[in-house]
Amino acid sequence: MIGYGRSTDKGVFTSPLTLVAPGMGLPAGARILSNRVETKFLQVFLGAKYKLVNYGMERLQDIVQPYVVTGLGMNVLLGRTTRAGVDVNDDGRPDVSLPSVGYPGGLIGGVTPEAPELYRRGFPTGQGNIKIAYSIGGGVDVHLTERIFIGADARHNFLEGPGDYGTYTGKVGFLW
Repeated sequence: MIGYGRSTDKGVFTSPLTLVAPGMGLPAGARILSNRVETKFLQVFLGAKYKLVNYGMERLQDIVQPYVVTGLGMNVLLGRTTRAGVDVNDDGRPDVSLPSVGYPGGLIGGVTPEAPELYRRGFPTGQGNIKIAYSIGGGVDVHLTERIFIGADARHNFLEGPGDYGTYTGKVGFLW
């Protein structure tokens, strides 16, 4: 299975550039921060699927087929922070936004602003990572005809290191 997903997490994320803020001409105590992290990921999953086809309800088991699935996946993760700016009064909200000083994008990896030229052209920028994951889950397929089915799938992905996440999928399938 190949999947693509997006997620957003809200909070206050302080850039390490805050340590050198006075050297950048910012007031003492000013923090460079962001209020939102956007993550995009691509998952390539190889696994085994076990369908329950004989569960004692003869008329229903040809139409509704529950299953469990497990396997390994490779995850390509890209993250960037948005709503970035400079907090001068320590209230956790940017008082001066980065777009107002010429940086329309967010902070790459929560550290440095995106180059305006790349942002305007739509080039992907961000801190990326590739992680291997073990996935386990289950779902159900409902056959509409002999060759066409719809289904729902839920999985939990255990990433190496922090960052586990759930995957929820709706699908239409064709049998050949």
